[in-house]
Amino acid sequence: MLVLHAVNITHHIVAAFKPEFVPPLKDIKSPIDGTITLKTQVKGMPTPTVVWKLNDQPLEESDTIKMVVEKPNVHTLTFLQAPESLNEATVTCFATNVAGEATTKSVLSVTGRAPEFISKPIKCTILEGTCVVVLSTVQCAHTELNFIVILIKCVSKRNLTNVTGYF
Repeated sequence: MLVLHAVNITHHIVAAFKPEFVPPLKDIKSPIDGTITLKTQVKGMPTPTVVWKLNDQPLEESDTIKMVVEKPNVHTLTFLQAPESLNEATVTCFATNVAGEATTKSVLSVTGRAPEFISKPIKCTILEGTCVVVLSTVQCAHTELNFIVILIKCVSKRNLTNVTGYF
């Protein structure tokens, strides 16, 4: 005897879109011990899984490497106190989901040192419409001492003060 059973089958159709980086990463220049921040948004459905790599090696968070995910799907990688060893390194961000994958890359340039103040400018109040000369001493990467002279003119409009410096 043949017995037939009724079966109720429900199909769910879910749209899937492969990952896309908006905007893609750009090459970055930084002084040694500077901060490097790479930021991109990853679009895709379902939400893509993101992996950061440095020279094809997966990155992990540490005291000097920070990874943050903000909504909606904005991924930020930050190198604090970037060492010279990151010079010419390639950072790659990989995104994958069931619809496909995408990558974006940035080549890092980590050279030289940021200028350091030997003598910082003094804090002062500038009257509206007047000018002041600010002197400071800065040490740069391949030189002894550099003197900076800045001419500042103060302009005030509706209690908002805009200070412009000229080198």
